Amino acid sequence: MLILSRFAGASAQMHEALIVNPFSQEDVADAMRRALAMPPEERRRRWRALMDGVETDDVMAWRDNFVAALKEAHAGAGKRRSRSTDDKNRRLRKIGRSGGIRTHDP
Repeated sequence: MLILSRFAGASAQMHEALIVNPFSQEDVADAMRRALAMPPEERRRRWRALMDGVETDDVMAWRDNFVAALKEAHAGAGKRRSRSTDDKNRRLRKIGRSGGIRTHDP
């Protein structure tokens, strides 16, 4: 049975573990007591669920998700940047017509 700190990043996805506040002796002791008293079937079920999660959400899956998120953010930034650049150019052209400042399109 896995006893895991609630401050560990993995606690967000390892719901089958017994999550504890590691700074609380009572919390840790209660989790240890609960794990020792847990029926073997429940321990196996929890272990299998934890292993399935580890096998599914391995470092390769994390990398793929991270790279996909970077690409998505980059694509979104490109859209925002070109819209922002177009707006600036439009404003500069208006100033050029009304205020005598000459501009050119890059």
